[in-house]
Amino acid sequence: MKTRSRLLAAVCITWAAATVISGVIVFLSDRYNALGFWVGSAIVLAPQAWLALKVGRHLHGNQLVWMALQKYTMTGVGFALWFAFSTRPAPGYVLASAGLALVGTPMVLAAMNGLEINRKG
Repeated sequence: MKTRSRLLAAVCITWAAATVISGVIVFLSDRYNALGFWVGSAIVLAPQAWLALKVGRHLHGNQLVWMALQKYTMTGVGFALWFAFSTRPAPGYVLASAGLALVGTPMVLAAMNGLEINRKG
């Protein structure tokens, strides 16, 4: 599996996990907290997905640095917009889901690499 498709799969799996957890939060808390949880993961994972789509092209070191800076800028702008315009931003849930997204994607990638190594023998 190529790096690009592996990274996209990891982002999608992490986003799916955040969506499921957000659905559980609806029943345990309220919809504003659940929305905050889902949006927090979306703010982090959407730029990661964008970067994964761009990485597959023939890029050089300097271009990759600028793309990484753009990714972090998009994430920062996403958080700024959410906290500026949301009527009930649920900051704890937003930051918890951002943490899940930041830690979950590499964990999923590691698990995928482990499964591939075990499959190859």
